[in-house]
Amino acid sequence: MKSSQDCIFALALTLMLFCLPCAAAQQQGSRDGSAPPTTAPGAPQVGQQTASSSAQKSMQQRVQESYVLFGDVLQEDGTPPPFGSKVELTCGNSPLRVVPVDIKGHFMIEVGGSSRPSSLIPDASQSGNSSSSGWNPLGRSSPDPELSFFGQTAGSLANTRLMGCDLRAQLPGYKSSILLLNGGLFSGPNEVGTIFVYPNERVRGVTVSVASMLAPKSARKSRERALKAFRKEKFDEAEELLNAAIKDYANYSEAWFDLGRVSQKQGRNQAARDAYAKSIEIDKLFVSPYIELAWLSLSELKWQEAADLTERALALDPISFPEIYYMNALANLELNRLDIAEKSARQEQRLDSHHRIPQVSLILATILSKRNDAQGTINQLQDYLKYAPNAKDAPAVRSVLDQVVKDAKNNVAKNR
Repeated sequence: MKSSQDCIFALALTLMLFCLPCAAAQQQGSRDGSAPPTTAPGAPQVGQQTASSSAQKSMQQRVQESYVLFGDVLQEDGTPPPFGSKVELTCGNSPLRVVPVDIKGHFMIEVGGSSRPSSLIPDASQSGNSSSSGWNPLGRSSPDPELSFFGQTAGSLANTRLMGCDLRAQLPGYKSSILLLNGGLFSGPNEVGTIFVYPNERVRGVTVSVASMLAPKSARKSRERALKAFRKEKFDEAEELLNAAIKDYANYSEAWFDLGRVSQKQGRNQAARDAYAKSIEIDKLFVSPYIELAWLSLSELKWQEAADLTERALALDPISFPEIYYMNALANLELNRLDIAEKSARQEQRLDSHHRIPQVSLILATILSKRNDAQGTINQLQDYLKYAPNAKDAPAVRSVLDQVVKDAKNNVAKNR
């Protein structure tokens, strides 16, 4: 790989570094809660007959169309889970389907068609009342699901209603990663990715601090108000409220963590570090402050510190936060520990089924280029541009990709 190409990779990685919080953020689009238009009371009879005819066709489509979700369940070492594992499709707090996992770790769930769960695709016998299904993520009601069906085919409705649902494994003594379904499904087979299971003793970390559960009501109320202020970017107000919460309860680990975030937003990195460190001192199993400290270390180019913090976070929880693997891969790449960096990057890709952090492909492309794996480099650059076509560094990455493809073709021609 030419040195000029390495410079472009460095530029891409630099741009990627300062976009990390955006890349890792998990944003969900808002849903329209309005009800669909209904037929006017004075509509002519012929219109009603047309609607009835359309309803019959829609009913036929509903019976015929179905989604098949398939994937794998694996342990940390890549082997299938123990016998008796199952996969559950959950929407909200409602489990809708549970299927077994075969001896090779494969699973398959069918949604729609003749096997549709009623809460996903209403049967003709169901009323339009949203409470009849027990779960209505769209927040809508229809005067007649047989006629209007929200103006969609059965397949498109199932796709919409599966948004926000998730898949997870069920196995006593193990904890499961979660695959979120965010739409983009097609009638027929859909590969959804891999679910990983870890023994309970491997997942000691917590996302809610146990120490914080002991906070008195006054402290919790101050923190709740602080979080509202934080979301509105009223950082001075949030800081004042968090200090009040901590005054009421000095061991409020989550309030210390939030205080760190407020300081970080204001560019006061040392104050943020001190607050995160205090949060960890109070509750060493609380994972979130380790993650934020690692972000700070990366932004300050403290690669060894970032590697150490992410290792500690992964030792506590190797399953819930894919971005930790990304940060660990980036830190170890800069430390020239290519094997460790590649292992973490590939694990991030396995856990990040929706490609929320496409920048991990740049890390793998850099590693593979150092190993003179031209095709692997090309594949990773193409993946990055596929999932982040409008990124700031996309033009630089396209330039690198063109050059790598050109060099690969020249090498093939020379070897003939």
